[in-house]
Amino acid sequence: MGTLIEINNVCKKFGKRVAVNDVSFSVQNGEIFGLLGHNGAGKSTIIGMMLGQVWADSGEIKLFKSNIASERENALKKVGAIFETPAFYEYLSAWKNLEILSYYSAPTPQERIKEVIDWVGLTGCEHLKVKTYSHGMRMRLALAQALLPDPDLLILDEPGEGLDPEGIAEMRHTILRLNNELGLTIFLSSHFLNEVEQLCSRIAVLKNGKLIFDGKLSFIKERYIWYRLIVNDFQKAVDLLKTNGLIQEYRDSLILPSPNIKLPELLKFLIHNGFEVSEFCRNEETLESFYLSLMHKEEKTNINLTVQSN
Repeated sequence: MGTLIEINNVCKKFGKRVAVNDVSFSVQNGEIFGLLGHNGAGKSTIIGMMLGQVWADSGEIKLFKSNIASERENALKKVGAIFETPAFYEYLSAWKNLEILSYYSAPTPQERIKEVIDWVGLTGCEHLKVKTYSHGMRMRLALAQALLPDPDLLILDEPGEGLDPEGIAEMRHTILRLNNELGLTIFLSSHFLNEVEQLCSRIAVLKNGKLIFDGKLSFIKERYIWYRLIVNDFQKAVDLLKTNGLIQEYRDSLILPSPNIKLPELLKFLIHNGFEVSEFCRNEETLESFYLSLMHKEEKTNINLTVQSN
């Protein structure tokens, strides 16, 4: 499996503000890869640099082994993207928009335009003026435009932004089809953690411009196994457990046991110290709970969680 995207030690400042701070990760051919982070974490800056619309201060970005700074045309030759707010000619039909927009790269046969319209589910609406389109239809039209050059890599910046639940589900279904049936590698940023969990095999998480996690979603579920603990005095119990090295972390009513600690041993310790345990069971880690725990940790802990799991 080849590497399609290589981000190596990339830094970017806007004035005195550090937007991206020494970030490195890669994306393999055939993956659906998610880039996560809070507003201002650096997600859009990284995508802008990948598309050659923003220049890195240092570091290197390669697409298809071509350096975006010195070989931009070659690097972007097989890339389609939705970045920032898509703009269309409101008074023209979707079909005419695609015809005109295709000329910015290369004239596109009508058969290809028909094919991408069908792929994004706009068949029957392609000759309506864009000004009559709903937000969801506009997003599908933007996706059609991104697919026109028959890309191998699709870059999507917040593809579900502004969509209703039905529109989000339709976008998710389309992305999965593009990956499964056409073999497209898809790189997306999103705030919808549930969607990312259903779509992506690997993720990278940014916080204040720094990479704090890079790995497989399966790794999260296997590595971070939390347990729900309902006890008469939770705070006192976790303080004692942590002091004795039996747990690594805790949050709400959840504990993360230390490596090699046997659960009966932990439970026996609590009972021996006079705690009344009414519930103790495994709590499956979700992407949302994992992401929120990353965001709430101290900086030194975040560094420990920057894991390469390829």
